[in-house]
Amino acid sequence: MIYFILIPLFFVLMIGDCVGRIKNKDKWVTICQPGTTVVVLFIALTGLWAEDHQTQYVIWIAVALLISAVADGLLVDRSDPKGFIKGMILFLFAISTYGITWARLGGIHKSDWKVTIIMLFIYLILMFVFNKYKYKDSRKPTTVEMIGITIYLFVFTMVIGRAILTFGTDYFNVWQSALITIGSISFFAGDCQLGIYHFIDVNFPMGQAPPFYFMGQFMIALSCILW
Repeated sequence: MIYFILIPLFFVLMIGDCVGRIKNKDKWVTICQPGTTVVVLFIALTGLWAEDHQTQYVIWIAVALLISAVADGLLVDRSDPKGFIKGMILFLFAISTYGITWARLGGIHKSDWKVTIIMLFIYLILMFVFNKYKYKDSRKPTTVEMIGITIYLFVFTMVIGRAILTFGTDYFNVWQSALITIGSISFFAGDCQLGIYHFIDVNFPMGQAPPFYFMGQFMIALSCILW
């Protein structure tokens, strides 16, 4: 399958993005950051050739990855506040697409409330920590930014809840559910690290943020293949 070619390319571009940021090689980052997500998009699309594949699922995951690739292009320069906001708005649409897809295809059940309550509790803890943190260099978010953060964190924690709820459904097998769940958590970890860097401390190490994010997208894309 073609993904045996695409997967090594994914790791080359991901490492290129990390090294580019560490060594301040802007050209590397400009190519590697959106390029990595584009490769992940094509990996997801190879799911259309998988045996017993579900076309609807593959297409919607590909749509979310396409939106993410555009957002990555806007987030190449992390010092650009307008680009950051536009990129995060697009990522909000991307993760919402994931969550809606998992909920619609996996189904919504009465018993889902238990996971939803747990994720809501985690969301409230995250917001408490974010609000109580001692910001450096006058980096405290504006009111508009804080509203955006509140919405983004809420949506993402609910999406992770939907990922967890794919376990035990008729539509997804256990391997897909594991990839979806671990992938969405990894994606979220990368976003949290980016948020700390952008709003709290510019000296916060960013070396691991791209792997968290990219590996999260990669695992979600693999869920399109394992039918």
